[in-house]
Order: sequence, then structure tokens, then C-alpha cells
Amino acid sequence: MTPAVLAVERTAIKPNPRRTRAGAPGRRSSRAAERLPEVTSEAETSLQRGELILRAVTVVDGTGAPAYGPADVVITGGRISKIQVVGSRPPGDSSTEERPTLTGPGTEMRLDGHYLLPGIVDCHAHIGPVGKVPSTQYVYNLWLSHGITAVRELGCVGRGLQLVRDEAGRSDSGDLIAPAIVPYALFGEGNTDPPLDSRGAGRWLETIAREGASGVKFFGYQPEVYRDALSEARRLGLRTACHHRQRHVRGANALESARWGLSSIEHGYGLPEALAIAGAGLRPSLDYNDQDEAAR
Repeated sequence: MTPAVLAVERTAIKPNPRRTRAGAPGRRSSRAAERLPEVTSEAETSLQRGELILRAVTVVDGTGAPAYGPADVVITGGRISKIQVVGSRPPGDSSTEERPTLTGPGTEMRLDGHYLLPGIVDCHAHIGPVGKVPSTQYVYNLWLSHGITAVRELGCVGRGLQLVRDEAGRSDSGDLIAPAIVPYALFGEGNTDPPLDSRGAGRWLETIAREGASGVKFFGYQPEVYRDALSEARRLGLRTACHHRQRHVRGANALESARWGLSSIEHGYGLPEALAIAGAGLRPSLDYNDQDEAAR
């Protein structure tokens, strides 16, 4: 579970999206006209379990409707429990209800001129391998401070499925200050007898499903095995994502992958190849080198 308030330069307000009712705003993005009150890490748990009132915010609810406010937003036990418009009201709203007050231990924050909006879901994120980031908590704090309240960890690269799955569980239970984490295993990770054939891919997928993966990340593979693996993943209820590595894309581009049931295409790889076959895409020059990331 993530804290209701995270003390950063631009204070982030973020109930866990898995514990916030659908469609309720769960996030404030600030223009930071002033430094907001700092909330210490010791206070985060009490805020999560107690009551927090955000005064005079402008609410963006994520439905596509215009922003409205000012409004007082009450967060109780980490969940948005009430949104009360104060001051000007929408047409047809004749409510005369008083402004909400704390019903017990809690905190109020005056946030005139600030916006509250739903948390951002990062659909392609990596915690990062050991040695490239100071700590996992450092990464979580960066995500939270930029408004990210849920991440799809694609591949668990450098960390492994077990660690990422355990971190996801700790976030859900409230033992870890982090976004909600959705772990995707890297196809074939831990397989000791490469390459996988279709039957071996099916056994591997069953294993990672039992171990708590939510999905699978591919980089491309032998076309027949890749196609069968997508079908089996779908049967097991696993989502799929593919970074179409250029050295595999001749076997299956983005369009073919979609026809086989791929859930998402990463970085746009595989799309130019599909367009080129249709006569609508750009073809690489003769001096193209796949190791040149800028060109790729």
C-alpha cells in the first residue's frame, strides 16, 4: 500500500489505486506555488490509518469531465471516502452540506490552487538491476513523487520474478511504501535447457503462473513457439507484452503478434516492419546497424 502523503519537494498525495474506489481521484499534481507541509515517514502510517482532509483542491476525476472545485476531499484509512464541493457549485447542485471535519485523529492540508487527479499507471517500468539503482525504495520514491501509483514491471529484469512478486505483495498489504506492482516474467527466465519448444514453453508458463506472475514479456522467439506460447498464456489468464527485438521481428511483427493474441506492443518495435510489408512504412537504409540505439 502506498501512503496517503509522501513528503517530497512537491508533496505527493496518493492512496493505493487498488484500495480506492473506481473513478475516484487519488492523486494531486501540483504547480508547487508554495512548499507544502512536510510529512515525515513516521507520520505516513498514521495518515494511512487515520483521516486526512485535503482542503480546497481542484478535482480532475479521470473520466474526461472538466476539472471542478474547490472541493474538500476526505481520505479515511487510505481510501477516498468523500468529496464535498465548497464555494461555487455545478449547475443544478443545491446541496447546502457543511464542510467535512475530522471525526477523530487526523490531518488537514490547505491546498488552494492545487489539483487532485487519479494516479498515473506506468505500463512499462523496471525497478532496475542491482548496481544500477541505489535501492528498490529509491525507485519507488521516484515513481510516487512523480504521481505514479501503479506499475507494470515488465520482465523483472535483474531482480527476478520472486523478488518482484514479493514486493508486489508487500505493497498490497501495506508493508511497503510503493506503487501497486504488476509483475511480468521474462519469457524463458530460469529455463536450463534452451531453446524452449512449444511443450516446454507451456510447462514454463504454468510454472510462472503458479509462482504469481501476472503476465509474460517476450523479446520475440521462434515463430511457432512464440505463437503457441501466446495461446497458452491466454488460456492460463496471463497477459502478454512484446518488445519486438529486430533480430526476431522477421518471424513475427506487431500485426502478426496481435493476430496471435498479444496483449501489448512495447516501444513501437514491430510496427514499422508491419507497415513496410503493407507498403506504408519506412525501410531502413543500407547502412542501418541494429546496435545503434538511436537509429533503432
